[in-house]
Amino acid sequence: MDHSITGLRTERSDLTDVLTELAADLAARERRLGDGLPTGTVLGIADCIEEVRSGWESGMRSMRSYPTIAAFEHLLGIQVREDVRTLLVALDAKVIALDDIIDTEDPTRAEKVRSSVVVAFSTPLELGAVPPEHREEILEIQYEYWVVLSQLPLLEREMMDRMRGTDARDDLLDAAGSIYAYRSRDIDAFVEIVATTHEVDGALADPLLSDLRAFRARYLLYEDFRHIERDLAEGHQNPIIALMYAFGDPDEVTSTVEALYDRFDYTAAGRDRYGDLLGELERRPDDLGRLVRERMCVLSGGSS
Repeated sequence: MDHSITGLRTERSDLTDVLTELAADLAARERRLGDGLPTGTVLGIADCIEEVRSGWESGMRSMRSYPTIAAFEHLLGIQVREDVRTLLVALDAKVIALDDIIDTEDPTRAEKVRSSVVVAFSTPLELGAVPPEHREEILEIQYEYWVVLSQLPLLEREMMDRMRGTDARDDLLDAAGSIYAYRSRDIDAFVEIVATTHEVDGALADPLLSDLRAFRARYLLYEDFRHIERDLAEGHQNPIIALMYAFGDPDEVTSTVEALYDRFDYTAAGRDRYGDLLGELERRPDDLGRLVRERMCVLSGGSS
């Protein structure tokens, strides 16, 4: 399913094609290597890259690169330069792979290999795309970015413990809000890299960062609904599951999710300039109440 917005200079397919080309290159290299191996068999590293690409195209994997590029292009009326687009795609793939490593409780060997391959081959793709004139600035952006993201597992664990320990609506909202606010910062480096490489003034870049964090929080909020089965199968909880357990009543859960959503709002200028664009990319359900009831049925083991 294509979640691109038509009429923009850079389409989602322009970004996923970066991984298609990388996978094709790796497949050719692996074939040449396989001819000289005693076994004649190879790992299939291109398939690991293709899995990320197909996840983006289907909407099962979220992208940080595409909303960032789309918002900048919509705001500035330019096309983000090709090397920067490649850099953001490579960083996006790496974040996904590292997120999988952290989130998977007991990964199989195949899962560990798949994530490791994506990290290994997205790294040179990323390094090769860094504009030399901005190398030091981008290095600093990335150091700060990875320091921020490295704190996320601990923060999530502590906030989820708070959610499990209360049934007070305000306390649940505050804890869930803290999780989504911090998770939304996984888009920061993408925004900062585009702003730096395109010399975007802080008067434009800072509100856009705020708006893309709000977008990301809203997107992740609804993404957690889509991940309920997966999280339950892996023995995880997310804030949506915790709210369902805390209340048990679909109407109460729905109103709480709406209140949580409203905590993350766009600036007035952002609503005017690109609010429709980001709103479409949020993938907000048409009927939240119905979605809550369906997901709560899954949680209880029933059928919808």
